[in-house]
Amino acid sequence: MRLEKGHTFTITSAVAPGDPQVEKALAETREVLTAVGLRAAEEGALRIEVLPDKDLAPGAYALEVSPEERSVTIGAGGPEGARCGLYAFLEHLGVRWFYPGREPILPELPLTLASHEERKSPGFSFRGLHICGIKHHYDEGVASWMNHLKMNTKLSHQQGIEIIEKELASNGLAPDTTVHSYSFLIPDEKYFAKHPEWFSLVGGERIPQVKGGQLCVSDEGLRKEFVRNILEYKKRFPQISVIGICANDGYGWCECPGCVALDTGEDRENETVNGRVADFVYDICTRVKEADPSIMLGNYSYSIFPDFVDLKDRFPDNLVMSITAFRCHKHSIDDPSCETNREHWQRLERICGRISHCSLYEYYLHNWGHLPAPIWSVVAKDFKAYHRLGVDGFLTEVVAAHGEAYRSYHLPLYTAARYLYDPETDLAALLADYCTKRFGPAGETMRGYLDVLEKGLESMEGCFMKDPRGGDLEKLLSPGIITEARAALEQAAREAAGSAHAGAVGEERTLFDTWCGIIEKRDRYRTPRKVCP
Repeated sequence: MRLEKGHTFTITSAVAPGDPQVEKALAETREVLTAVGLRAAEEGALRIEVLPDKDLAPGAYALEVSPEERSVTIGAGGPEGARCGLYAFLEHLGVRWFYPGREPILPELPLTLASHEERKSPGFSFRGLHICGIKHHYDEGVASWMNHLKMNTKLSHQQGIEIIEKELASNGLAPDTTVHSYSFLIPDEKYFAKHPEWFSLVGGERIPQVKGGQLCVSDEGLRKEFVRNILEYKKRFPQISVIGICANDGYGWCECPGCVALDTGEDRENETVNGRVADFVYDICTRVKEADPSIMLGNYSYSIFPDFVDLKDRFPDNLVMSITAFRCHKHSIDDPSCETNREHWQRLERICGRISHCSLYEYYLHNWGHLPAPIWSVVAKDFKAYHRLGVDGFLTEVVAAHGEAYRSYHLPLYTAARYLYDPETDLAALLADYCTKRFGPAGETMRGYLDVLEKGLESMEGCFMKDPRGGDLEKLLSPGIITEARAALEQAAREAAGSAHAGAVGEERTLFDTWCGIIEKRDRYRTPRKVCP
């Protein structure tokens, strides 16, 4: 079927009428098709139908494009599947969302609507980002991008959910509150005066959390109230995917005999609290599961309780463990040749052996800003490894849509999103499509430019820890890599000159010149080393 400007279409859905994420996806599909040059009509020449399919999982879809029948059918296992299926259809037409906060790349009419069938189910249950550094940890530009890339989770602080719950729902993002939670579930102002015994004993004095304390996790009354408040919170916000039960940020752990008795001998020797955290988390999960098996609880494994999971053969299956790691991004997480990552991978394997549900908390942007990040192949290998291991979810910290970090990080994040939904994604095809759609006549040359940046990563000395002061930038962009990359960019600029894609090539040239300028400035002002006689 050949689509021309002015051709009509009709779009209907029998899946979850009135559901916010379905309604937004339907509205955006209409808007995009209209922007392309088609026209909505009651009896359109092209019929797009979203239908329930009981054989599909909740987030799955089945897309069938039949040019002969002039129809597009999207089977969905639920609202999330309907949303993902609608955006999959737009992707089939050639629509792309490479960059948060920007208008999508649209196909040009006329175009041939090709016959197509695909049946997809999400490879990871929890697929999201943590938007840092802004009010309520929410930015519509990033949330909308997550929506289009079929994500379904956003890390959220408990106090902000009521404020942004409509926005989250319309973007298909269930809040995950695996954040520092003690002070939320047992607030000082409600409990300290009446139950000081529920709070940390530090230096012989019970202190509130506002003064740096934790909770007295060995106290039976505290545990009962902790569980009661979890159950009430879930009733108030049933859309929450995971309720955090994590300790407050910092220290201030209780020194009472009951808490100290839970610590192991190794804890006392190393000043860790693995024993008490293991006992508390296990007990809270057990009690909540007995009261409501549908509630998932989230906890960290880090700081001074990184190994608490080792103290139980198996934790209840309503626990989702959020695992952090400052790792090397030159090598994939399971690369045995990387000493840095080997320890993290072994720890991940150990935790996944004791916890039914594990989720990765990554730091892609940490300490690096908009400096070069040619890590898309590493990202792809990581997600294949995570999927084989049975990891349930992933999120990484990002900034608001206007943040400069997306100049270099939009492609790794786009790659991550694609692999989160489909771990069998073809990376070569993804990169080729990205370059063709974004750079047009310069697509093949810009694909070569990406290869040059990746060669810089692969050939750099040591691991890539994103340490700008430690020389990672200079190691990644060696003089030879700079020469090759600059030649590719100059050729791409000539190829794209006068086209609608010239601006995209120009953006990459400007960014590359910024990186080179940083290196040149550092070299110019570097203090010579004195050699002692």
